[in-house]
Amino acid sequence: LEMAILIALYTGVRQGELLGLKWDNVRIDLNGQSYIRIVETLCRVKNYDETTNNKTVLSVNIPKTRHSVRTIPLLPDIAKKLDEYRMKQREFIFENGYTDLGYVIISTIGTPLDPRSFQRDFKLLLRRNNIREVNVHGLRHTFATRALESGMSPKTLSKILGHSSVGFTLDTYAHVTDDLKFTEMQSMNNFL
Repeated sequence: LEMAILIALYTGVRQGELLGLKWDNVRIDLNGQSYIRIVETLCRVKNYDETTNNKTVLSVNIPKTRHSVRTIPLLPDIAKKLDEYRMKQREFIFENGYTDLGYVIISTIGTPLDPRSFQRDFKLLLRRNNIREVNVHGLRHTFATRALESGMSPKTLSKILGHSSVGFTLDTYAHVTDDLKFTEMQSMNNFL
């Protein structure tokens, strides 16, 4: 789960976007600009096939909205870790005789990682390490909060998160902007 958690924490992608990410949409340039391109999501949907007992099936879909299709720059450290991970993943797939389906995040049997399994394993990891339990979406909120706290412009954050408007981003993270208002007003003491 390490790489999945790191990507989510450092890019703010939604769970389905993370699990639907394929290597074809990853550019790693250790001497330049690295990024991921969000063009697909992987999620569970209702199974309409009444001949099986499965109530849901994994489905690859287009992202949530047209704003959700986007390019997200990667920090150099994450790009480097992702490059190392890709090499280990290729070796793992080859050694186990699995078919490479092209997904960045895979299960222990080489298939795309099921969103339910990811959510379950993520919560188990938190419990084992005595960390307050949140769902995977909490990683997205952590990224957005830290981005605002570091001074990222709301417009840039909105584009990275795939929101339809800056207003939606600011409404969603109003608690952060309220805290920042007080902190930044205090810094005005030095100038007044």
